[in-house]
Amino acid sequence: MGRLALTSLCALTLIGVGRLDAQPQPVRAAFMYCSWPNGQAAFRSEFDSIFKALGWAVTKFENTQAQELSGRLGDFDLVVGGGVSNLDNPQDFAPYAAQWQTFLNRGGVVIATDASYGGINQQWIGAIDPALKTTSAICSAHSKGGDATAVTFTPGDSLLAVPYALQSGLASKSHWAHLEAVAAGWTTALVCSDSKPLLIYRPYGQGLVVVTSHFRFSGGADSAGAALVQNALALARLQQRGVRLTRLDCPANLGLGDNTLTLACANVGPAAATFTWRLEGKCGAEATISAERSTSVPAGQEATVPLVLSLPKRGVYDSTLTLSRDGETLLTLHPPVAVPELLTVRLTRRHVL
Repeated sequence: MGRLALTSLCALTLIGVGRLDAQPQPVRAAFMYCSWPNGQAAFRSEFDSIFKALGWAVTKFENTQAQELSGRLGDFDLVVGGGVSNLDNPQDFAPYAAQWQTFLNRGGVVIATDASYGGINQQWIGAIDPALKTTSAICSAHSKGGDATAVTFTPGDSLLAVPYALQSGLASKSHWAHLEAVAAGWTTALVCSDSKPLLIYRPYGQGLVVVTSHFRFSGGADSAGAALVQNALALARLQQRGVRLTRLDCPANLGLGDNTLTLACANVGPAAATFTWRLEGKCGAEATISAERSTSVPAGQEATVPLVLSLPKRGVYDSTLTLSRDGETLLTLHPPVAVPELLTVRLTRRHVL
């Protein structure tokens, strides 16, 4: 009775089952916090459980250590700014802009959460490069009342899904402000009830900048914070290997026969390359599926690939989706592939007669 929604299953199934092939470990992270409120530094430990669960090495800096952090960027793979990270004693990072640009150009990742304040949007991220500057404003649902939980995700957005599902952790309200004055070059993954950005990101050299007015990212390995830092790093490392993943769009419903997955990636390497998407799966002992599509992409160009998947049987398929470039596997995912039974029966009451 009805078909199974693939996108809703992604939040359950992609956690822990996607990977980037041949990636260096462990990850070295820097975490920035401030003294808010009243010297208590309430967000100093916000990402502790996440970094511990992931096994990442982390070094913490108060925002007043801006000069020291900037001078040590070469020691890290990514920098995360936690809640209110540059609110109290706000620091101007403009004097260190060149160091941050070097960090990003060589492949570093910068993630600014709780970007609801000028200290974060303008004095930190915007000070790195004016092209990265944004502003923020109070959401109408917060200031006037209304459906403050209404958020909308961009279909097929890669940051939300690769290699881990991020949507479920961001679906509940965790913001009071949205972003404004967002320049060209940013990708918007999530908007609020005012249709204003809540989560944006953009490549910078070989690196990536992520800015969100969501906050409260504390949690463990299965939290939104864990998915956010891993997905951002994954996209940056794919980019460093010559591919920018721009779309991974599963159909909302799957049925018997042909189904189309829409995939897109850009060749950011120095020469033309052949990208291959391959999906294989099995349902029970007899039903197998296989779909493959290769395309040659010139340097600096993007290709959208429709991958047609024919499903011969109802049920859940054990599936594997890979992305390869010139025969080298770069990314492996296990997306949910399932066709529900045509008719199901559910008893609301049971009696023994």
